[in-house]
Amino acid sequence: MVTGRQKTIALAILAAGVVLFYLLMPGDADRVKGQFEFLADNITKSAGENQLIGAANSKRIRSAFMETVTIDAPAYDYVRDLPAAELPALVLTARKPYMELALDFYDFTIEFPQEDQASVRVTARLRGRLPSGEAVEDIQELNCRLLLFEDRWRFAVIEFVAVLEQ
Repeated sequence: MVTGRQKTIALAILAAGVVLFYLLMPGDADRVKGQFEFLADNITKSAGENQLIGAANSKRIRSAFMETVTIDAPAYDYVRDLPAAELPALVLTARKPYMELALDFYDFTIEFPQEDQASVRVTARLRGRLPSGEAVEDIQELNCRLLLFEDRWRFAVIEFVAVLEQ
């Protein structure tokens, strides 16, 4: 027979489990950051990387985007609505000249103007090494809009912020 004490202990364990679930479950901001980490991990190229691994990583990137993503780079007078199906080929082409390539994101500012929309201002740092040994580095400020679609945050707009040069 279940005693009152056993019921109290069971309720306490259940309450602790619920609290832990909500504390450990990633919030929307963490899930949005996770998409940037996913993107960085799949764009990164290590020295001697197998071409099949590179192709698989490039193909995987497509899942982080809406069916169409808007790329806006005002400094280059470039705006394009790009079908997500074209992303793997573009990523492979962009990675090809490099022996090594690393992409990092930092300085996140994340806002949620609507329940299913995230606006992110982030700094992107791309570092690469060409076959000649020359190091390449590019740092860009980005404004991104992600939409919650099928319970996953996906990139809808990536805007390169024009930074004033001194």
